Formats: sequence, C-alpha cells, structure tokens
Amino acid sequence: MPSQNRSQSRQPSGVMRSLPRTRVCLVLVCCCVAIILWLTLEQGRTPSNENPEARWFHAKIIPDVETNAQHHHSGGVQHHSGGVLVMQDGEEEGKGKHYPGHGAGGGDGRGKKTGDSKPNKSKKKNKEKAKYEEVELNDLGMKEEEAERWIKENIKTGYCNPPDREITGEEGKFKPGFNLKAAYVVARHGDRTPMQEFADIPNSNWHPQWNCDLKQASKTITSDTLKRFVDQMQAEIIRGDMTGALGTFKNLPVNHNGICKKSQLTPIGWLQHLELGTFFRKAYGRTLVQNQELLRDVSNFQSTMNLRTQQSAFAFMYGFFEKATLNDTIRIKTVPNVNFCPLDMCACPALDHLIKDKEAQHAKLMRGNPKFMNVMRSVAQTLYGTTQITTLPGINQVAEILTTLVCHNMPYPYGSSGTITPIQHAVYHKLLEETWVSQSHVKDGTYEKVGRMFIQPLLTDMLRTMYKITQGVSKPRFVFNSGHDITIRPIVDGLKLSSPGWPHYASRVVFELWGRATSKEHFLRVLAYGKDQTDQVQFCKGKMTADGLCPFSALVSFVEKENMEYFYSESYRDACTRTY
Repeated sequence: MPSQNRSQSRQPSGVMRSLPRTRVCLVLVCCCVAIILWLTLEQGRTPSNENPEARWFHAKIIPDVETNAQHHHSGGVQHHSGGVLVMQDGEEEGKGKHYPGHGAGGGDGRGKKTGDSKPNKSKKKNKEKAKYEEVELNDLGMKEEEAERWIKENIKTGYCNPPDREITGEEGKFKPGFNLKAAYVVARHGDRTPMQEFADIPNSNWHPQWNCDLKQASKTITSDTLKRFVDQMQAEIIRGDMTGALGTFKNLPVNHNGICKKSQLTPIGWLQHLELGTFFRKAYGRTLVQNQELLRDVSNFQSTMNLRTQQSAFAFMYGFFEKATLNDTIRIKTVPNVNFCPLDMCACPALDHLIKDKEAQHAKLMRGNPKFMNVMRSVAQTLYGTTQITTLPGINQVAEILTTLVCHNMPYPYGSSGTITPIQHAVYHKLLEETWVSQSHVKDGTYEKVGRMFIQPLLTDMLRTMYKITQGVSKPRFVFNSGHDITIRPIVDGLKLSSPGWPHYASRVVFELWGRATSKEHFLRVLAYGKDQTDQVQFCKGKMTADGLCPFSALVSFVEKENMEYFYSESYRDACTRTY
C-alpha cells in the first residue's frame, strides 16, 4: 500500500516536470518572433541610401574643440545618470567636464556603429560617392603662400594667443563721473596639449613630444613673471608649505619628468594666465578698489572640474594678486558644469535637445559642403592612404590636433602619402570657422537658441552677485570664472557679440557694473576679447545711455523675464521642460 501511494505521487510530478519544458519552448519561440520583428523594424528605420560616412559625421561631429568624447566603436559618449554629460579629457582621476546634454552626435545616425556596409546598396549612394571622387584631391583652392599667411594671422597670432604679445583691452577704462562697482569675468583656460592624436598612422613614427615641466620651461621661455612664479612654487614645495592647498595642486609639474597628459595645461598656458592676471590687476587695481592690496579681499574664483581650468585660475590669481601661494588655491571653488549654473538651474532637458539639434545641423552642413569633404578626404589620403574619412579621429579633432602643433611650432604629421601641408590645414580650419560664424549670425537660429538657454543660469548667478553690490554689500566685487571655449562661445552667440573666430586660449568676456557718482543709478558694460561691445548686446539695444552704458535694469529685465519669454516660458524651469 505504501508503494502504491509512492507510485501515484510520482505520476503527477512527471506531468508537472513536462510543463516547464513546454513553457521554455514557448518563451524561446516568442523571443525569436520578437527578434525578427525588431530587426524588421530597425531595417525599416535605416534609410537604404545612408552611407557609413554619413553615420560617421553624426557620430563624430562635436561643435567645439574642447569635447573629447571617449572614442568607442559606436562613436558615442558616456552620459551621467542625471542627463549631464561627463566629458573625459584625459585628466587625473578621470575628471571631466559636465555639460548639459552635450552629445557627440546628431540626427538619425547618432551613436550608431559605423561598421561595414554592403557596396552598391543603391544608385543614389553610388552617385553621392562618385560626386566626391570626381573632385581632384590636390586642388584645394588655396596657394601655399596664402595658406601660410592665413595660418599666421588667424592661428599663430590669433587662436594660439602667444604670451609674448602684449595684452590690450578697455577693461576698467571709462569716462569721469562713473565708478566701477564690480566685474564678472568669464575666461577660457590657457594653451594645452591635444586631446587626441592621429592613431595608428601606417608607415610613420610621428609622435610629437610635449614637455609640461615648468622648471625646464622657465629656463627656455623668456619671462620674468614665469621664472618668479616657478621659483616660488618650487620653494613652497620644498618647504612643504601647502597643507591648505587644493589636492590637485599638491603635485605641480615642477622638476617633473616633463611628460604631458592629454589636455594638460602647458607652460605657455600657465604664462598666458599669469600675464592676464597681471593685466587685470593694472586695470582694476585703482578703479575697482583704492589700491591693489585690497583686491585679495573682494575677489572670488570659480573653475570647472578640469585640472587645466583650475591651474589657469591659480595662474590668474597669482598675477592678479601679484603674489599668491599654493595655500591660496583653496579659494578656488570648483563647479561640475561649464556654464557655472547655480545648483538649482543645472538640469535642462530642453538645452540637451537644442544642443543635439545644433550638432545635427552642423554635421549636415559640413557633410553637404563639397570643399570640406574634399579636404577631409585629402587629409585621410595623406595619412592613411585612403579617402575614407572614417579613418580620422573626428571633424573638430583633426583641426584641434593640427592647431596645437602650429601653436608650438611642431611639424605636421606624415603618413602613407606624405606630410600634411599648410594648405590642407588652412582650408580645413577656415571652412569650419566660416560655418561656425555664419550659423551664429542666423536670427532665431539654433546657435542663438542654444546660447540664450545656456547663458540663463550664468547670467542669473551674475545678476545675484551684482544686485547685492547695488544694495550696498561690499563683496565680492570681482568674480573670475575659469572655463572653456564651450563656455565662451554660447555667451557670444546668446548675446550676439562679435568674435574673431573660435575662442582663443585665455580669451575672456567681461561684465562690468558701473555707478554714477552723483546718483544711485547703475549700469552694465560688456566687453568681449578686450573690446567694448555693450551696444551689440541684444538686451541693451535701444536702451543705451548717451554715455555708452546699458541700464542695469535692462539686465534685470532680460534675466527675469525677456529671455524666458523668448522660449514662451515664465521661468527657466518651465523653459527646460519644453521642446523647441
């Protein structure tokens, strides 16, 4: 009897065991069907005439030379969980910039794998490919003499901003009867090493040698300022006088092995900000305060998380105070974003969307420019022996690498078919810059929209600071923000200022608060690249005083109302939830 019960109990358990197998089979069948449907849909989404180069453009185009999206096969970037992009720049401890929504691509091919594609997919694709192959790669439309002159005028003495060139500017200078109350400075960091290199060039041992040791540089660069700075830093390091210094400054490149990391501030970059700080000390030492010694008591310093911006801020501080110690670096407040937004104004999905639209638009414009495609193919041919532009690191990365070489008088790279020429560099860079400038002038265009949304948090922070000064608060009267080209450029685009091109090393935009000596009226003055451009600022047009100043109330109205009305919103938070 017991055995019979065991037999009966085993029988239903066998049936039960067969059920999971049935379920597994059903699940597998469903998965297969789902995969087939998904592949079918994906194939339907991908245009049959989309070529690998079009995808490469979407994946690689980044409209600023600061961005160094990690070079994955997909051409994509790493995003912060909060929707803020962390752009790794080869800094120590993996630190990078945080830029709201700054993606690496745009359009249908964003973040997709370039991969291999089947040849002759469509007649349209063949025609597009043939159109560029018919162009003579050696004919770039510029002679060597013209190219060398353009590089000298626009890159060597412009973008590179050599420190031996005297710094000039109108900061702190104005008519009698007005008093300078405050100044808010936004500057780009100094000269740096490249973010990327041309990788795996066949038949070439081209590897530029960079030296970032400040002690060695102080012996080769003729500058009393740099020598005095380096000698003091070395003495402090030897004595161990840096207990209060920021952690990133406890290992300065003094008597170092000289090896540079990617994106590292070079000795020239240090010197650029030492000189810039000295210039502002002379400009504001008698106008912002009664004597230069008081500058230390009324100044604040902010920097992005990148080491090169923090070091630039310290170099500026040293020149601005005439002397600063490593322990003074504790005064530098680091912020995790490039537009210095207050913490309650950093997340903005609408800005993310606008930036992606801007990138997609820029990619489309460059891809549709036969001259640009021609010079890109010629660069690829020279270095890699093929006209396939997918061999290159990226559109702006090519210009960035070549430009940093020119700034340091280093030779161009060479590869399978020879050496990159000044003609290739000049044509390439010129076409990129022309596109940037032309698009920034389009009224209500994507560049303006990105700029206006981008600057709202920064202007809000500035307004809060300046308003307190108008109400009798004594400090801070000077604020220095150490940022990037992608900090400067949106300010220029959003306010409709004039620009000589892409923001050069140690370039700056300055906002000055002036008060009339005989009344309580306050006014704003805006300077870009050292030139007074107040009358160009869009919220000052039609409101300028006879003295050439913009009423402070115009800034208040723009920040609190007009700029957000442009986006059909009542507040920044509301504007950030919309789609434009």
